[in-house]
Amino acid sequence: MQTSNAKLVVSVPQGGTLPYEVVTSGGRSTRTGRFTSVSAVATKGSPTDPNEASANPDQVITLYGSGFNDDARILFPSIDQYGQHWLEVIVPSSVAADGKSLTVRVPKEADTGQFSLLDSQEKYLLQVVPRITGVNYGVSDNVLVAGEGIHVKMTGLGFIEGQTAVYFGEQACSTTDTGLATGDEIEVQGDNTTLYVREPLDGTVPYWVVTPGGSTAGPARMTGITAVAIEGTPTDAAYPSANAGQTITVVGEHLSVLDRLVIMVVNDEGAWMPLVVEPVAYAADETALTIKLPFNIGTGYVGLLGGADRFYLQIVPHITAFAAPSDSLPYGRYSGTGFIQGGMTAHVGGTVFPAGLIDVTGGNKAFSILDTYETNQATYVETAGGTSETFTP
Repeated sequence: MQTSNAKLVVSVPQGGTLPYEVVTSGGRSTRTGRFTSVSAVATKGSPTDPNEASANPDQVITLYGSGFNDDARILFPSIDQYGQHWLEVIVPSSVAADGKSLTVRVPKEADTGQFSLLDSQEKYLLQVVPRITGVNYGVSDNVLVAGEGIHVKMTGLGFIEGQTAVYFGEQACSTTDTGLATGDEIEVQGDNTTLYVREPLDGTVPYWVVTPGGSTAGPARMTGITAVAIEGTPTDAAYPSANAGQTITVVGEHLSVLDRLVIMVVNDEGAWMPLVVEPVAYAADETALTIKLPFNIGTGYVGLLGGADRFYLQIVPHITAFAAPSDSLPYGRYSGTGFIQGGMTAHVGGTVFPAGLIDVTGGNKAFSILDTYETNQATYVETAGGTSETFTP
């Protein structure tokens, strides 16, 4: 132990925990209040133990007790992106005039464990629950071990290096982070706000994360989709269907303004990627979300951002117009919605044109047949989501 009148450096014994207190011949270190309880429930996600306090990083929680003042400081166990543990001292956001409560913002690098007031003998468990706020495909990074699968970058809060599992769709399709260094299956960066992971080949939406503090899934749950395509015929009438650009309803439990939907979209080159969609309306009883589908959505699973439930949604193509061949359009062009590069066939009269002869443009709202055909024939197209209505130019 090294000491001076203003600084003390000490090695914490193995097994030592919060709180810390200093005792000298003159007495004990000054107390800045007595800590008796904590009020904290994670805003998003589900804690490992629902009977214990929980919070997301950057969330404000309330401590109760007596004798609190502006000198109070709160000690949080924390962990950095390299898996190194440390203690972070946080100043309260506010202190009640009667000294019986204070609020404090949980630091972004907080870890699940016992926290306390500085110079207090009381300590309480706080479960730090992760949260996903965004996903992105095909991120160019050099932090993951080589292997098959698409690289995914997740943004959010509460990702823990060496203690994180990521699930893609059903639980059987998972990857667990077992290392503390660059080059493993999962890499945490950016003050625990960024997570890189390689999605398995059979992975699907939704994506969810589990740490010792809890899961990004719940209490919000998606229990189904209410949607029927306005135009065309879905491949399977037993499953929900819609046209691209249509409004659908997501039904569930505990759905709030914080919830987002993750869908799969596809560009004109046929490349798929996840997209986070914000609802346009919310049910007051938290049982439904109204979603406006983007025009580049494709048939596939959809789910809540960070949730564990997934449902299959068929996107049915729809033809609305035709532009005859011209100098600027040598093959002509059909317009509408739900066209998929590499994933559709066109029927013109009695002729079937495969995907290799179809060029999708305009954000999946137009296509041309790269071959000769009769332009005045009844036409319809087929995708994985269904069959369009017949259109005659």
